[in-house]
Amino acid sequence: MLIDIPEDLLTMSQRCTMADILAISAHRVEDSYVTNALTEHNPEGTADLLDGMLDRVSGIAEVALQPVATWSRVYRHGATLQEHTDREGLHWAVSICMRTDHDWPLECFIDGEWQSFSVPEGMGIVTHVRRIPHRRRPFAGKLYVALLLHYREASDDG
Repeated sequence: MLIDIPEDLLTMSQRCTMADILAISAHRVEDSYVTNALTEHNPEGTADLLDGMLDRVSGIAEVALQPVATWSRVYRHGATLQEHTDREGLHWAVSICMRTDHDWPLECFIDGEWQSFSVPEGMGIVTHVRRIPHRRRPFAGKLYVALLLHYREASDDG
């Protein structure tokens, strides 16, 4: 489900300036699902957004959720997100497009077919990432900056 991200919550989160993008490169984390991207785990300033979106994402999921972590990713030309489901303990995610110069749809395998979802800047897509396989084909643009909010189902003991 595509959702808008309230401006007051985006203000509390990490703003996407070129300085932010360069700072992420200093904190690169290897990610086996992603090629040609820089990744930062729990970047400074994103906890408020993770907490601030909790009730809304729980409502969409129709289950009580708990915040887990945030990831910031800077994808470059040719980047891909391999088909996968997220690891145990990560059930729901919001993938927020913070900045881009080119559309880059998230593809989700739903009801036996791949469906494509475009996410404009300032918007996010909520996905059951543990259950629904998802991917992104090679990125044709130069820059796509995403902020990922991850939640787990409160009933999960893991």
